[in-house]
Amino acid sequence: MLLKQLISCTTHSIQVSVSCRFIQIDGRENQPVFVFGYQITITNENNEPVQLLEREWNITDAYGNHRTVKGEGVVGMKPQILPGESFSYSSYCPIVSPYGQMEGIYLFSTAEGIVRVRIPKFFMESPYHLN
Repeated sequence: MLLKQLISCTTHSIQVSVSCRFIQIDGRENQPVFVFGYQITITNENNEPVQLLEREWNITDAYGNHRTVKGEGVVGMKPQILPGESFSYSSYCPIVSPYGQMEGIYLFSTAEGIVRVRIPKFFMESPYHLN
């Protein structure tokens, strides 16, 4: 499947770009689960290195169910990103509806201290359930 449109935003000279795609429908306990993959690229536009410390995702499905996912780093790492360089990773999100949305924040350690960096809102849409 092709990745959807790239969505980006910049906070504290750290750019976060997101692409999302539908992966599959899983059946768990007679409840379909829609699985979406996303790719994130983080670019350090500062003159000093930055390090990603934590993440917080806010996930909402089409039925209004909301959950927050917090944790250290991303995909088991706390990457340090040098000036002008990027770090990319892929992950996934299962939800119980054919569409939903995600957004959140990263906490970064910078030369100026700990800063909150916005992860732009993006939409998860199954091609099998759109009107």
